[in-house]
Amino acid sequence: MFLQALNAAPIAKVPIDQVKEALRYAMVKIGLRSQNWPQDEEKALLLAHIVREYGNHTVEEIRLAFDMAIAGKLELLPGESVNCYENFSCLYFS
Repeated sequence: MFLQALNAAPIAKVPIDQVKEALRYAMVKIGLRSQNWPQDEEKALLLAHIVREYGNHTVEEIRLAFDMAIAGKLELLPGESVNCYENFSCLYFS
């Protein structure tokens, strides 16, 4: 799965709708309630941040990263958590 994710088209070269869909996937997977999903300006800033900072990664990597995180398959630094505390921000995504 990892190699497939790496071989997909980078975020900077795919339609923004594919990035939005990967974010919806992540938000549902972590249990973020829909009333706490980023709206309008927050969403625009989040998408711009992702394209700028992670544009060479793929949308499949986003999905895989969140799947692995909630399954406890990522090594987290002390004090880090996959719990978003109902706030899906640029910092949380990063």
